[in-house]
Amino acid sequence: MVVVHEERNYQPFFQGRLLVLLSLIILGFVVVGLRLWYIQVLQHESLSSRAESNRIRTYETKAHRGKIFDRNNILLVENVPSYNLVVIKENVDDLEKLVEFLIDRFHIDERDFRDRYRAINRFRPLTVKRDISFEEVCYVEARHYEYPGLRVETVPKRHYIKGKMAANVFGYLGEISESELRRSEFSDYSVGDLIGKSGVEVAYERFLRGTSGRVTYEVDAVNRPIRTIDEVTPVSGTDIRLALDYRLQKYMDVLFKHYAGAAVVMDVRTGHILAMGSYPSFDPNLFATGISRADWQSLISNKHHPLENKATRSIFPPGSYFKMITAVAGLEMGVIDEKTVTNFPGYYEYGNRRYRDWNRGGHGATDVYKSLEESVDSFYYHYGLEIGIDNMAKYGSMFGLGRRTGIDIPGEKPGILPTRAWKLENRGEVWYPGDTIPASIGQGYVTLTPLQLAVMTAAIANGGYVLTPRLVSHVGEEEQLIVPGQQADISPRNLSIIQEGMRRVIYGERGTGRHLRHPRVTMAGKSATAQVIGLAPDEEYDEQNIYVGHRDHAWFGGYAPLDNPKIAVLVFVQNGGSGARTAGPLFRDLVVYALEELKIP
Repeated sequence: MVVVHEERNYQPFFQGRLLVLLSLIILGFVVVGLRLWYIQVLQHESLSSRAESNRIRTYETKAHRGKIFDRNNILLVENVPSYNLVVIKENVDDLEKLVEFLIDRFHIDERDFRDRYRAINRFRPLTVKRDISFEEVCYVEARHYEYPGLRVETVPKRHYIKGKMAANVFGYLGEISESELRRSEFSDYSVGDLIGKSGVEVAYERFLRGTSGRVTYEVDAVNRPIRTIDEVTPVSGTDIRLALDYRLQKYMDVLFKHYAGAAVVMDVRTGHILAMGSYPSFDPNLFATGISRADWQSLISNKHHPLENKATRSIFPPGSYFKMITAVAGLEMGVIDEKTVTNFPGYYEYGNRRYRDWNRGGHGATDVYKSLEESVDSFYYHYGLEIGIDNMAKYGSMFGLGRRTGIDIPGEKPGILPTRAWKLENRGEVWYPGDTIPASIGQGYVTLTPLQLAVMTAAIANGGYVLTPRLVSHVGEEEQLIVPGQQADISPRNLSIIQEGMRRVIYGERGTGRHLRHPRVTMAGKSATAQVIGLAPDEEYDEQNIYVGHRDHAWFGGYAPLDNPKIAVLVFVQNGGSGARTAGPLFRDLVVYALEELKIP
C-alpha cells in the first residue's frame, strides 16, 4: 500500500498569530506612550512637586513678639531664646517607637499627642514640649538619626520681666484652641501656636504677633540638610508703649501686698491709666511655656481669683461712694439744694422697718455738704425715695456707671445700675420703695466695677467729662488717639457742690478722711464701706469676730491736686472693713507718691 501524505499550508496560521502578537506589541507601546504622556504632561506639576518634597524641607521660623514698655520706655515684657521639642510628621518612620520614647523620656500625655498628631499638617512642626533644658536638647540631638521625625526648634519665649506686676494688664499667652482655629481671623495660625489670651496680649494680638519666616533646605536620604535653598526672615511684632508708669505700679503692688482688691490711677485730662492693679496677682511667666496642671489648679482654686481682673471684671456694691450720684440727681431734679437740711436720730424709718445710720447717735442737722463730709446715710434714705431709682440710674449713666467704660482690653463687665424695668426683666418682680432706700447709698442691687468708679471720679474732677480709659499710648511710633470725653449733662454749679463735699471729706472738721491730710499735696475724696451681708435691725456688726468673707468691703477714691486736678485714684479692698480706715491710707499714699515723688506732670 502506498501512503500519500497531504501537504498542509501553515502560512496563514502563523501569519494570524504574528498579527495578534504585533497588535499586542503595538497596544503595549500605545499604553506605555499614553502612560508616559499622562505622567510627563498631565501629572508633571504634581509629580515634580512630590519629587521635590522628597528632597526639600521647609521649616517655619517664629517671629519675635512685640515688646511692651511703660510710659518712660522701661522694658516690661520681652522675648528670650527657648528650645521646643517638635515632631515633623512627614519624617516619622516609626510612630509607635517615637511615642514610646516621648512617654518614657518626656512624660507626654499620649492621648493628647495622638489627637494633635492626627490633626497636624504633615509638613508643619507639632510642638511636643516647650522650653526644654539644654541637657534635653543635647539628648535629643544625639538621637536624631534614631528618631528622624524629632527635632529641636529654637523659638522666642515671652518673658514678663517684673513677674506678677500688672499681670492682669499684660495678660498672658496660651496655645490656640480648636474653636479659635476655626475663626477667620486666625486663618494663618496653626495647631500649637501661642496667642494672647487676656489683657493687652490679646487686645493687641494683631500688632504684637509679627510675621513668621521660613528656611528651605535641600536634604539627603536621611533628612540631613545639605544646603540652604531659600530663607525668608521673620518680621518681629510691633512694640507697644503703655500709659502705665512702672514706678507707680510697683509702689501700688507694695501697698497691696497683704490685701485682696483693686486700684486704679487715672489721668483726669486724657483717660490714660497710670497704674491699675488687681490683687492677689499671678505670674504670667507660668503660661509662657505651657502652664503645669498643678499651677493651673492652684490658680483656679484660689478663693481670691487671681486670674480675674478685679478692676474691670469684678462687680461689687459701691456703698457710700454712690452717694455722689444720688446727690447729683437730687440737685439736678430740684429735690434738694444747698440749703436743704435734715435731722435724723441715727436711723430712718419707713413703714415698719428702721434703716440705721452708720453713726448710731445721729449726725444732727445735715445739708448736702455734710452728707458727703460725714457720709450721712439717713440723708440719702430720705431723699432717695423722692428722687427714685430710675433717676439715680439716669444720672449714674451720665457718669459712665452701669456700662462698659471702653477700656482697650477685653472682658470688661458692665455692672448693674438697676431700674424698675431692670428688676422686672431680670427678677420677674416689681420695684418696691424698700429697694430704693439701700440703692440710694450704693447697696442692694447696685454693683459696679472699680474702673467705672474711677471714671466717675475723673469726671467729677475734670468738670464733667466722662473719658474712655486707655492703657496703651503708642503702637510702634504711632500715638493712639485720646477719645474725647462725653460731657455729662450736669450744671457746673451742682458739680461744684459735689466737689466741695469731697474736699470737706479731707479738710472738714468731721470729715471721714480728715486723717489723710498731707502738708504739701491737696486732695478731695470720698470714703465708702459696703456691706457684704445684711444684718438684723438690732444686730451689731462685729468686724473682729465675723467671718473674713463676710466683712464689709472698703472703698476710698478721689482726685488731686484740688486747684488743678491731674489724677483720679480709686482704691478697693475686698472685705477690708472700714473704707476710711483701710482704703483711705492706700489712696493717700498713691496720690502723694504720684504727685510728690514722681512729679507726674
